Amino acid sequence: IFEAVNGRPLGNIVQSMTIYNDEAWIMVNNSGKIEVVTAYDFKSVATIDSIGSPRFAVIKDQKAYVSSWNDKIYIIDTDNYQIIDEIPTGTGPDELVIIGENLFTVNTGGWGTDNSITWANISNISETGEMVLADRPCSLVKDKNQDLWVLCSGRGWNGFPDPSTDTKGKLVCIDPETRAVIHEYEFPSSEIHPDNLIISGNGSELYFTLPNGIYTLPVDNPVLPSSPFIEAELMYYGLGFDPVSGLLFATDPLDFAQNGYVYLFNADNGTAISSFQTGLAPNGFCFSE
Repeated sequence: IFEAVNGRPLGNIVQSMTIYNDEAWIMVNNSGKIEVVTAYDFKSVATIDSIGSPRFAVIKDQKAYVSSWNDKIYIIDTDNYQIIDEIPTGTGPDELVIIGENLFTVNTGGWGTDNSITWANISNISETGEMVLADRPCSLVKDKNQDLWVLCSGRGWNGFPDPSTDTKGKLVCIDPETRAVIHEYEFPSSEIHPDNLIISGNGSELYFTLPNGIYTLPVDNPVLPSSPFIEAELMYYGLGFDPVSGLLFATDPLDFAQNGYVYLFNADNGTAISSFQTGLAPNGFCFSE
């Protein structure tokens, strides 16, 4: 879409996209830049260079907060696209969420392993801190109660178990104001590693992936499930929830060398709806409301 409209390629590895007002902010990871485009026709608005490995962005009150594997969060003015400040993080900050005046990011470890999340008060960014949870925090969401949920995959990789180094994953619920742990669930095996925590449009239902499918649990009665909500013979690479249609989306990149697929499911009962082919390595979703 971008190349057809602007006459130049978007860049090397699109990691994520965030829609803000009438703009889409596209994190182009390996190219070390952000491309800002008009959200509905992808015409170029601005290119923000010199950001090492941008990963994800959240935007509030004319400020974009962008996680970077330079181990920092860049703060960018959305009016002039200039970097105005930065927040130090742990290693490999990734997904972000804002709850009230509190910004949170998971420190995945980048190419290694971290075990913490970083928080900052966006009204006073000198007020920051870290909270140790478990190995490789990978994703986080805000629920309907304004609580923070963090999924930690644990050290190791699915399909390559190493009992000497692998650790168990955890799902943790945190009060964003006090940063007290409300719930904490440890996964039973260190040989399987959960990923891709997302939440339903109304903030009531959590979804995540394991090697045998998609799992779910309600935030008001959180009990770690023992069997998948949607069974599969693969671990989906990315998940998304469309708040308009109420459908659950999942990606399959196949072997990362050929075009992948997206599968759509009924989020209430797990029924398969349809699928469509994508480009290489589909890894996530961005929905407009």
